[in-house]
Amino acid sequence: MANAGALVMNLTANGLLFVMTRYLQSVLGHDALAAGLMMVPMFVPLVVLAPVAGRLTARHGPRPALVAGAALAAAGMAALLLAAPARGYWGVFPGLIAFGLGIGTFATPVVAAAIRAVPPERSGLASGINNTARQVGTALGVAIYGAFAGPPARRRTWRTTSPRCTSSAPPPRPRGWPSSSRSWSPGRRRGDSVIFCSGLLS
Repeated sequence: MANAGALVMNLTANGLLFVMTRYLQSVLGHDALAAGLMMVPMFVPLVVLAPVAGRLTARHGPRPALVAGAALAAAGMAALLLAAPARGYWGVFPGLIAFGLGIGTFATPVVAAAIRAVPPERSGLASGINNTARQVGTALGVAIYGAFAGPPARRRTWRTTSPRCTSSAPPPRPRGWPSSSRSWSPGRRRGDSVIFCSGLLS
């Protein structure tokens, strides 16, 4: 059960990381650097709460912290599902904080539960299996969340300034802009680095 919990934890955390960075850029219009910084509050509680959850687990066992963490993460996910694009980043901010608090509370006891379930001489094996389950969850999360979310840019409708004409194609690029959407600017590289480092914290 602990390994299944670890898989689900990474599935939701990294799937949400993938979808939210695309949402912040493609729907809300932020650049890559801003989107990366906006995701940091979701992972700060993971760093802050890990030692606290460890002490609680040592004193009361893993179950209370697991239940509390799962409840907080579920509440955060529900808040994100109800967020409207019209409210901008602050519409998703409470959900990101709540989800981060849940993951921060859940991460330490789920590993402790996996190790406690086996004899001491097999604790290394249990830890390795638990880590493998988390990596599988990461891969599944990105695949599943990405498949359900789809490409947000295709759903955006661009309108010309003329009230008589509506076009599904984006407006022409100003002179000097790169013609390929895959071109990376220094700002985008910095933003991608922030997003990658945030994902490592999970």
